[in-house]
Amino acid sequence: MDPKLRVASLILPLAITLGLLGDGLLRAGPWGLNFPVWVAGLGAGLVGLRLMLQAEPGWPHWFLLPLAFAACFAWRDSAFLKFWDFFAVWAGFGLIALNSMQLRLRLARLTDFVAGTVTTGLNVAFGAWFLSSQDMVWGEVVPQKSSKRAVSALVGVGLAVPLALVFGGLLTSADPVFDGLVRAAFDWDFSNLSSHLLLVGFIAWVVAGYARGLFFGAPSRSRDHGTRPALGLLEIGIPLGCLTLMFLAFAAVQARYLFGGEALVHAATGITYAEYARRGFFELVTTTTLVLPVLLAAEWAVDRKKPRTLRVFRALATLLLLLVALIMDSALTRMLLYVDAYGLTADRLYATVFMGWIGAVLIWFAVTALYGDGRRFAFGAVVSGFAVLIALNILNPDRLIAKVNLARAESGHSLDIAHLSRLSADALPFLAAHLTDLSTTQACAFVTEADGRRGLRRRDWRSWNLSRWRARKAMESQAVVSTLKHCQNLRPQRGD
Repeated sequence: MDPKLRVASLILPLAITLGLLGDGLLRAGPWGLNFPVWVAGLGAGLVGLRLMLQAEPGWPHWFLLPLAFAACFAWRDSAFLKFWDFFAVWAGFGLIALNSMQLRLRLARLTDFVAGTVTTGLNVAFGAWFLSSQDMVWGEVVPQKSSKRAVSALVGVGLAVPLALVFGGLLTSADPVFDGLVRAAFDWDFSNLSSHLLLVGFIAWVVAGYARGLFFGAPSRSRDHGTRPALGLLEIGIPLGCLTLMFLAFAAVQARYLFGGEALVHAATGITYAEYARRGFFELVTTTTLVLPVLLAAEWAVDRKKPRTLRVFRALATLLLLLVALIMDSALTRMLLYVDAYGLTADRLYATVFMGWIGAVLIWFAVTALYGDGRRFAFGAVVSGFAVLIALNILNPDRLIAKVNLARAESGHSLDIAHLSRLSADALPFLAAHLTDLSTTQACAFVTEADGRRGLRRRDWRSWNLSRWRARKAMESQAVVSTLKHCQNLRPQRGD
């Protein structure tokens, strides 16, 4: 058998099997244990296929990366974390696809990652079509004699259907008992059946296309793609110099006002110190984020054949990075004031973490692209993103938010119990253990909202999740049950 045909004939049944497995597992929500089980099945299937084909080892160990983030679905309950864990799972599969293209990930440039990602996306979108229409030679897979029998059987079914409809209609009209038996035999929920077929087909399509890319993808080695522009001293110096002066002026304003005290801010702007901090934090996060693509584009386009131009670029980029560090310090100062005045929320926490990650990437940019080997930048930036996400899963952000806001309340600040009650199950055990720190009204609002969560009452093993299990146990504790009964007794009765 042709090697390509052999691979295709193995990929198709694997894809259909994983489609059926996905339909059986992933319909139960919210996702918990079912998602890592399916991802493990996908990894085991592809690695097993590689072993069957006796291919050289290359990417099997990379499956530990998407499997680790898939396992977080059975650990954490935060919707925000789940979104990025899901993204990390498919990013991990993307790295596996890039590795299968003989791309040295540690030395790959951003252009290599972009090109590989586009290729992988095309394989996922259209690979199943090429697999079934070009790679599979159906005449060799299905013998000619068998294919003739199949055609004959289809013709026979086509002739039988109208006869069955005509005579079946007459007979069911003649006898109500027979009519009942026929209706019971063919009482199918076609809308439900079609949804199952669509989900199986979609998963099988994606898996088949991805697997085809792993085994048939064209090799792509890390290299410079195309001809780079060569921007000289003026082309690079003027825009970077302008940006540096702008940041320098902003840093000077920050030194005077933000670090000058509340009285100076109020006299100059007419707003409170906390409002001043609240107004600019997210804008500064955006500014810090946009500096990275600007520096990456400048590093890619600078004329490296002219030492003077390269020195000027490095000097301006270094100064710009130092000014960005001051802006980040200003943003963090604003955030501390912001949290002290208004409390901690998921948006504020994740924006701060994201800005910290951008700061780490900028430092990595200086170490590699600016003064070292630029080929190591992209892989290090990707790895740092995975590391930050792993750290967030370990940190348990929702529990931290609840802890910080309860500590603020103990020091005399107001407590937004509605916001705390909407936190995921990751925070519920902590909040349930600190019911005595809440007022009666706050405790009632919390236990009533938490008791009404459907996700905590699910018993399907497929949606099992450690945080939801712990939250369910916490809600079944004596303190919570007593508080809930007390709150129900406080409600006005009908007719009162």
